[in-house]
Formats: sequence, C-alpha cells, structure tokens
Amino acid sequence: MMDEENTPVLRRIATAVPPQTYSQEFCLALMLDRYADDPRAHALLSKIYSVSGIAERHSVITDPGDFLTVPDRLTTQSRNDIFITEANRLACLACAELFTEPSLAAKITHLITVSCTGFSIPGFGAEVIRELELPTAVEHYHLGFMGCAASFPALKLARHICLARPDASVLIVAVELCSLHVRKSHQADVIVANSLFADGAAAALVTARREDHDRSGLLLHDFRSRTLPQHAGTMAWKIGATGFDLSLSTYLPAIIEGAIGPIMEEIINETRAEREKIGLWAVHPGGRAILDKFESALRLSPAALAYSRAILRDYGNMSSASILFVLKEILEAPVAGFTCAAGFGPGLVIETALMEKTAG
Repeated sequence: MMDEENTPVLRRIATAVPPQTYSQEFCLALMLDRYADDPRAHALLSKIYSVSGIAERHSVITDPGDFLTVPDRLTTQSRNDIFITEANRLACLACAELFTEPSLAAKITHLITVSCTGFSIPGFGAEVIRELELPTAVEHYHLGFMGCAASFPALKLARHICLARPDASVLIVAVELCSLHVRKSHQADVIVANSLFADGAAAALVTARREDHDRSGLLLHDFRSRTLPQHAGTMAWKIGATGFDLSLSTYLPAIIEGAIGPIMEEIINETRAEREKIGLWAVHPGGRAILDKFESALRLSPAALAYSRAILRDYGNMSSASILFVLKEILEAPVAGFTCAAGFGPGLVIETALMEKTAG
C-alpha cells in the first residue's frame, strides 16, 4: 500500500432522499392489491416482503397507486421526465449538504456523476455546476448504466485523478431513482426487484491535496474487480416501453455465496492487507439474502455488516448510491481501522475497495 501522506482520501459524504416515505407494509399491501388475480404471486409477495430486512423506502412517486395504473404515467418518457426533474433536485440537495463551507465548492476540479435509472443531456451534473456555482473549468465525467456497483469505479476514477493531480478535489454525485421503474410482471425476478429498490442521492468529496493536513476520512488504498461472465444474465436491464425492464435473478444470493469467499480472499491477498486487521465492512445492501450470504461465506461476525443492514432497513436498495450511504455511516461513526467495501453489478461484476478509516 502507498504512503499515507499521498493517499487520496474520501473526506466526507452527504445524502438526500425524496420526502415521500413508504413503509414496507404499505408497499406489500399495494402489491397484493395489484396482483389480486394471481394467487402464486400473492404467496411470493407475502414471503419476500416479510424477510426483506427493509422497514421503509423513499420514492419520488407521490401517488404510487395511480402511478401503477394510469397509462400516461407508465410510459418510459413519462418516467424519465420525472427523473430529470427529481435527479436535478436531489443532486443539488446532496451537494448543498456536502458543501457546508462555501469555499469547498470553489475548489472542485473534477465532477463525476453516476446513474443507471434515467438519462438526459446535459444531465444533473450540469445542474450541480450551475446551482452550486462550481468553477467553470471543472472536468465532468459521467458513469452511466453500470448498475449497483457503479460508485466503486467512480471512487476508483477519483483516486486515479488525485494521484495524477495532487491538487485535485473530486466531487462524486450518484443519483438513483429506482422506483420509477416499478412495473407489474408475473416474473419472479421482477416481483423481487419491486420489493427492494428505492430512491436516493449521495455526494462525496475525494482529495489528496498536500495542504490538507487533516487526514481524517477514508484513505483509498486499493480497488480490485472481478467479472464472472458465466453469470452475466443474473443482473441486467434494457429500455422498455414502460420503463426499464429489469432482470434480477433470484439465484443471485446463491451465486454470491458460492463465489465471493475465494474471490475476496484472493483480492485481500493481492492488496497485501491482513485479513484479521479488517475491522470494518461496507457491503452494498442489495438485499437481506445477499448480505446474509456474504456474511456466511466470509465467516464474519453478526455485527460485521451492521452499517449495511441499517441502510437496507431504513432506505432499501438505492442501486449505486447505496454504498455511499453505508460509507457515510462509517465516516461519521467513532471508529477507525481498515475497511473492506464490496458491491455487485451487471456483468456479473464484483467490485471491491480497501480503505482505512482514520481519526485525524
């Protein structure tokens, strides 16, 4: 691992969610009503919602009942129109929370935006530049349609930038409005996806400037990826007439359980980290089953994934933004030490990061 003095640091994270909050019980009742004609779906719904590990989720949808039935609101164009408006708003809210000191925005040299749930040109990044008055010389990069693990390559890119330019200040903004793509389907993977996904935004600041003597934050030591092409079909989506058609295999937790143990041990060895010194874990809260399988495969203690489980409980799966919510909890907790983060995305891709939480 590199010299701590030159290691890029994830300094702070701010988050934002829509004001509409729906309990998992409300969501289950709504879905049971929509699938009233399908006893098989009723049985599956009752089972998966009761063991989801989710208490509530946030959504930009203000009228979920009508949203699922009124044809004009179901088109991809209608859904994406909502995305444009709400992504702009939530991105700016998260950034405003991040820049508690006005001077921080003026120092931003690079902007990385992340999303896989909507699109527009010039996108919410341009709104952030305008609304937060970022420097007009800011370099803007967008990582689109990389799924739940996309914040890992965003952090990795920020690290590369800071290593190449020690004076850089990189702003990462991830916005995912997954609930816009809820749809009725009799496919089990769609029913499962509807029970998990939610909306949220996160903004993160990464720097490695020498004049920043305060090294508190998460040191970004190393990143590693693994692709499992034999399982590429387990997580995918395409643009449909009524939103994005998501495919999320119900076998994904079992695949993770079978593959993640050896892969994580291999990655940890590559980074020259000592497994016993990793005291903090940040795993993408894709679902309770995924966290359970990760925990058992790596023989972790029941408390190891507490931060991930708390985000899943309070927010659901917000795709790429979720891991930033988890890392925010770690940043703000009175803890320190080596941190291993992991996420899963289409491909099937396993993304990992070795970080170190410092107290200052």
